[in-house]
Amino acid sequence: MYSASIKNNRGPSTLFFHLLVIAGINVMVILRANNVTIKNRRKHLGALGTELTKEYVQRRATMVSLPRKLKKNIRERLNINAENAAGNEMSSSSSTGGGSSCKICPAKIRRQSKTQCNLM
Repeated sequence: MYSASIKNNRGPSTLFFHLLVIAGINVMVILRANNVTIKNRRKHLGALGTELTKEYVQRRATMVSLPRKLKKNIRERLNINAENAAGNEMSSSSSTGGGSSCKICPAKIRRQSKTQCNLM
C-alpha cells in the first residue's frame, strides 16, 4: 500500500502528510462502499494533495518577493494566465515612489524598491 509520508523532521509537513494519508484512506473506503474502483491510489493521493494546497499556492503566486521562475512554474502547474496573475500582483503591491527605500524596513537593511515591502 502506498503512503504519502516522507521522512522529515518538520512538524507542519509531517502533520500535512499524516492528514493526507488519513484522507486518502477515508476516500478509498467511501468509494469502495459506493462500488467505485480507483486504479491508482498514488495518483489519487497526488491529486488530493494538489487540491488541498491549491488555495495557498495561488496566494503564493501573487507574492512580489517570489522569483519569476517559481511564479512561472506555479502558473503552469495551476493553469493560470500570465495576464491575470500580473494584474493581481500589481493590485497587491502599493507604490512608494520611484526607487526610494522602504519605509517599513529598518535603516540597517536599506531595501531599495519601487514597491513597499510586505513584511508586516
